[in-house]
Amino acid sequence: MKFIIGIDPGSIKSAYIVIGLDHENKFYIFDKDHAENNDVRKAIIRNCATRTNIVVAIETIVSYGNAMGQTTIDTAKWVGRFSQFTEDMGYKAFEITRPNIKLNLCNSRSAKDKNVNQRLKDRFGDFGTKKNQGRLYKLKDGLVKGGRSHVMSALAVAISYADINIGEII
Repeated sequence: MKFIIGIDPGSIKSAYIVIGLDHENKFYIFDKDHAENNDVRKAIIRNCATRTNIVVAIETIVSYGNAMGQTTIDTAKWVGRFSQFTEDMGYKAFEITRPNIKLNLCNSRSAKDKNVNQRLKDRFGDFGTKKNQGRLYKLKDGLVKGGRSHVMSALAVAISYADINIGEII
């Protein structure tokens, strides 16, 4: 099984998701959270230590020619930190921009987050219910309010990495 850790970085908190791809490129969710950046770093270390054939895909910052605030600069620092300690552990870190994620999933660089989330639901099914769980059901459990949207962004990072580097997954 191939494993991908997708990260949606933030200046203080980041979201991550660990998906596994089987031999038919069907994905399974193994771990996810929206947590303080140091806790996300620990989760990356924990998941890399317990799995083989793993890559870390991180959404990176891209300049649009506008002034950047301190939050954006702090987020960019965390992108670098996540990449560096992933590579220091001997694993591959792959950075992907949000416009490329949108292009991959929605065929448009100008798509909105709601379009990306809808595309993921269209492609993999809705969350479902406890009795009739969809493939994305695990994204409902254990996340504080607002965390699911960040984890969905992390899933978009992981799926886009898989599409671009492995081939479209089902």
